[in-house]
Amino acid sequence: MGYVSAFILTTNTIDVILVQTLYQECQDLLRTFQGGYLSNDEFNRLVNQAQNYLFKTLLEDTSVDRYTNESLSPFRKEATITKSSGIYTTPTDFAEIREVAVEFVLPSGETEYRPCYLITDLGLTLTSPIRKPTKKTFGYTKDVNFKIYPSSNVKMFLKYFSKPVQTERKVTYSGDDEVYNPTGTVNLEWNETDKSMVLDMMLFYAGVAANMPDIANWIQLRNSFVQSESRDYVNRKI
Repeated sequence: MGYVSAFILTTNTIDVILVQTLYQECQDLLRTFQGGYLSNDEFNRLVNQAQNYLFKTLLEDTSVDRYTNESLSPFRKEATITKSSGIYTTPTDFAEIREVAVEFVLPSGETEYRPCYLITDLGLTLTSPIRKPTKKTFGYTKDVNFKIYPSSNVKMFLKYFSKPVQTERKVTYSGDDEVYNPTGTVNLEWNETDKSMVLDMMLFYAGVAANMPDIANWIQLRNSFVQSESRDYVNRKI
């Protein structure tokens, strides 16, 4: 049972960013900095550009511990995947691997999780007496989907980062006026405490960086993410 503790299923508690609140704050700041007005379509496009960039940057920034960083907590997912037609199907929201393990059933009927490591050279690994995967230490390859070696009917336990869900603020129209409609609206999965980070990036994409030099510097440096208890990752002077 030595492998169980490393792969205990966990549940994330997510305090999401409400898209309507973000929309209102964004429009207020645009008026403040004479940045104009965003239509609903423009807002939806910018908010998704911003969150996709932030997500990618957090995963790639070497100064960020992706396993403990709180901003990434909504995107740390887990799944148990059953083998089908020789493969383990990748989750539809998959972005990047965190860990892979194998759910192995012992002769006693108990289940333990055994390590499963990436195989980079399949031919060499499978023929090597040292590197060859075993039922104590499995190996996996990934193309579109996963394969596990040695081949058996074990289940794969996958810890991964999920892609941010595409945010959408829905509206109906009254004449030329856009009226917010909560039905069908998709909020951001990010923690509510990271709203300023998303908002800053949206304002940059909206073209108000000339009035907000800190944002421009943040984009250029790409290293302004620092862990703190308050999770205030962007130094703002507005």
